[in-house]
Amino acid sequence: MMGVEMFRLHGLGRMLKLVCKERTVFLTVVRINLFGYFVIINFFRAGELYESLKQRVRKVVA
Repeated sequence: MMGVEMFRLHGLGRMLKLVCKERTVFLTVVRINLFGYFVIINFFRAGELYESLKQRVRKVVA
């Protein structure tokens, strides 16, 4: 089973959930990371990454 879905983590930023076989990976696009504790997410690039991954998953599944 393969799939990708996008959701808003606590209404703050976009997160992607990528499922491939038995593994699940959560990812996002980071704009700025300060000292490993504070992160600013690139909202629009995360949307672009979601669309790109969604197209690739469709090609693999089909």
